[in-house]
Amino acid sequence: MGQLRLLGTDLATGGALIVGLRIALAVCVDAGYFQGDVYTALMARFTGPGGLLSAANFTFGETVYASPLIAAAQGIEGVTSVTLATFSRLDAPWVDGVAAGFLTMGRLEVPRCDNDPDHLDHGLFTITLDGGK
Repeated sequence: MGQLRLLGTDLATGGALIVGLRIALAVCVDAGYFQGDVYTALMARFTGPGGLLSAANFTFGETVYASPLIAAAQGIEGVTSVTLATFSRLDAPWVDGVAAGFLTMGRLEVPRCDNDPDHLDHGLFTITLDGGK
């Protein structure tokens, strides 16, 4: 029986680290629209299945940019203006994503903003409305 030599590559894996995001929008509603209707449309655009903040839209190490959030809100009928009031990581609230325009993640970090009251550590999304009917 001859000598055998095995070649291979060491593989190390790590679990995903969920990073909850805190996102707050200040929205000015056009005078011809009801705040409730605009709020419902905004929440549908951002949360729930297929929403912009759906967990399926995020992956490992992804940088999260502020501009798509603002653009999505401005695309809602009845929205006059949008200001990103808060944009930060829950685990590092001192990082000002509003000023930078983005939030970076580590290679094993996955951003989340589920807005689920049972899992507040998975992100918070709030909307403040002004104007409208």
